[in-house]
Amino acid sequence: MEPQAAQAAPSGREVIQTFFDLFAENRLEEALALLSEDLVWTIPGRSSFCGTFGKSQIAHNILGIRDMMEGSPRYEVVGMTCEGSRVAVEARSHARFKNGTIYENGFHMLLIIENGKIVSATEYMDTAHAEKVFADFAFAK
Repeated sequence: MEPQAAQAAPSGREVIQTFFDLFAENRLEEALALLSEDLVWTIPGRSSFCGTFGKSQIAHNILGIRDMMEGSPRYEVVGMTCEGSRVAVEARSHARFKNGTIYENGFHMLLIIENGKIVSATEYMDTAHAEKVFADFAFAK
């Protein structure tokens, strides 16, 4: 019997598109499984939620924010550029919170993919809008 060939890891584009698709379907636990255990996720800026986070902190923040929402957030990938392990994404989001607040933001993210997992992310957004919407949420630091 011949040994089976190892299955190739998905491309960076496939990983990121799957990540956003899972978010759009409110399958956040599956999306979080695409993050490496040694993830480094950075949100530059001076807002209370900006900083550098690991996987457990990002998971806490994402799941906690989801619990504040009515239904699933919408995500639209506007554009994606891939070069080697680097994936640059422009995206938009829309969500309604249980308190009636609407969250609409644009993002630009630079993600690094290794072995089918996101190992690094730098996420740029309108931090002033996000800070206003998330004022009552206790972000993990």
